Amino acid sequence: TKAPLTITADSSSKEYDGAALTDNGWQDTAPVGLKGTDAVDSVTVTGTITEVGTANNVPSAAVVKNGDTDVTANYEIEYVNGTLEITASSKALVISSSTKSWEYDGELHTDEVYTVTYDGTAVEADTTGKVFTLPTGDTVTITATAEGVKDYDSSYSENNTYTYVLTNAAQYSSVSATYGTLSITKAPLTITADSSSKEYDG
Repeated sequence: TKAPLTITADSSSKEYDGAALTDNGWQDTAPVGLKGTDAVDSVTVTGTITEVGTANNVPSAAVVKNGDTDVTANYEIEYVNGTLEITASSKALVISSSTKSWEYDGELHTDEVYTVTYDGTAVEADTTGKVFTLPTGDTVTITATAEGVKDYDSSYSENNTYTYVLTNAAQYSSVSATYGTLSITKAPLTITADSSSKEYDG
């Protein structure tokens, strides 16, 4: 009768980076059931995953040899799947708008300037200054919502607002948005009283 043999595919995991995770290995768990000097010569392992989650890593088509002789037919092979897992990226993704102040001039002022950093590294924007492509291939697209400032007001704070859309947002676990402050300072104004003179007339 055929001898039982168990072959297990390797398991592997990583954080999301936009690239597929594969692992065609099977040596992490030693095959169980080999006889004498027989050895597993090769195993086909297939499996792939790109986004957060798990997928089977599936072994098949093993070849067992004794020296140069194929003895695979002597085994009843049980294949055990490995697991491929991708977890959400924990790298900090920080989106920010600018802070700027103008001296009062009667005009409405806005400042649609934005920065994006990923894992502490600045991400370059496109020509609009509002679309940023991350190293993962995903994009952050910003839409300005700030009304702008015209008059002096000491209460201005974090008013350079915006909304953003992050593609594949579920793949990121550390995303933060901060808002800069637009403000108006008082303009200097000098008022001089008139001067006058006359001879004493009582």
